[in-house]
Amino acid sequence: MADKIKFGRFVHSDAGVIAVTKGAGVRTLVAVETARLAAKANAAAASHHVPSGYRRSLEKKYPGTFDSAPYVGVVKSGSFDTLGVVRAATPAGAFDQNRNHTLDHLL
Repeated sequence: MADKIKFGRFVHSDAGVIAVTKGAGVRTLVAVETARLAAKANAAAASHHVPSGYRRSLEKKYPGTFDSAPYVGVVKSGSFDTLGVVRAATPAGAFDQNRNHTLDHLL
């Protein structure tokens, strides 16, 4: 899509819209919401049971895997926008997502 579209004498540019969607205010709003969703996912994961045998095998293969939060929120800026992503940060988070679908139930 062209950067500028001509409508008679009016020339519309996407640069202003892009400046807003990638601006500090939007980035802050997205960061706050992403952190809220990551905290909600971590709280939900804390109440989920991990079988003791699987927990031992994860701890053996990945020491400290249960010491940190299983989910993390990341804010990314693309070419035209800003978006927040909540993803599994540890093998325990990946296990929780596969077994309990925690991220699927956030919204």
